[in-house]
Amino acid sequence: EEGGGGESVRRRDTEDVHDRDQRLATVETTSSRQGHQQQQQQQQHQQQDAGIADEELRMKIEACDLAISSFEDSLQQGSLSQAQTFAIKKKLAMERAAKIRLMRSL
Repeated sequence: EEGGGGESVRRRDTEDVHDRDQRLATVETTSSRQGHQQQQQQQQHQQQDAGIADEELRMKIEACDLAISSFEDSLQQGSLSQAQTFAIKKKLAMERAAKIRLMRSL
């Protein structure tokens, strides 16, 4: 009778270990799934951030274009002093350089 009782205890221990292993496997699967979801969300946020950054760069480039055309228009007036012409040409060169840097960032 003792042998029979010991075997049922052993069987219960084996079942408990098996149940525990199944619970651990479930927890591991769930946590790896959550990790994958977090990674996907991070990638989506990075893509959104990149889209926003690209849009901001395009807006800055557009602002440079407006400034460049404004400076070019000012130079066309012809009634500028030498100092004014020099200052406008300097600003124009700076805007063109800024536009080139922004376009390289895209």
